[in-house]
Amino acid sequence: MTLTALGRELGMDRTSLSRNLRPLIHRGFVAKVRATDRRRRAFRTTKRGERLLRRTIPYWHKAQQHVVATVGPDKWTTLNGDLRSLAQAIRVPGGVRPPLTHALRH
Repeated sequence: MTLTALGRELGMDRTSLSRNLRPLIHRGFVAKVRATDRRRRAFRTTKRGERLLRRTIPYWHKAQQHVVATVGPDKWTTLNGDLRSLAQAIRVPGGVRPPLTHALRH
């Protein structure tokens, strides 16, 4: 995925994204790859990164279940919908979405 596409998906600017990718690259979870257009930078998840992601997803699900159990399913649904609406309303020109639209998927 190119840096621009990843930034759009995560709702991050290129500078912040580059800074956050550096430790992932250093630890071997993400690798730079050649993009079709040499002016662009592209990245991919390594096998090591995929293994780590598979191990951590259950923890993410458990944390989400804890939040839903704490606030209740009705309040969670309302809160999630409100945050999605807010994220849509503050969409930045150029197609960059705030991270809430993805971080709060249930």
